[in-house]
Amino acid sequence: MTTIDRYLGSRIVATLLKTLIAFALLYVLVDFLTARQREVEKYDIPWSIILAYYANLLPTFIFNFQALALSLLVATLFVLGKASQDSEITALRAGGVSLARIARTPALIALALALFAFAFENYIGPRCAETYNELMREHFKRAEQE
Repeated sequence: MTTIDRYLGSRIVATLLKTLIAFALLYVLVDFLTARQREVEKYDIPWSIILAYYANLLPTFIFNFQALALSLLVATLFVLGKASQDSEITALRAGGVSLARIARTPALIALALALFAFAFENYIGPRCAETYNELMREHFKRAEQE
């Protein structure tokens, strides 16, 4: 792993995490304000249950709604766009680094994220979905049971 890989990789991963957190917080905020606020007020649901509900809903948002892929795309475009704007890509090309070599780091990060998403969705995802459905039945669907 060269200095270029570490530099671009750390910038892409940091931007990816910030973007993913921003998307997740935006999703939780919109979902809470549009779909869950009345139920929380009506049934006086404690905050610990609401946090558990959204913690178990986030894997569905991240993987089924393709938020991870979109975050990676945005992060890669931001980092490489900023590198191009700051003439870092020009300096690399002038130093003899090929475009394929520059694109290797984002491609390897995408591959690693795809493998992580596959493993997470197959091992942890079902447990989160089960807990989410249980919380939904016990706390948020009382109106249908009454």
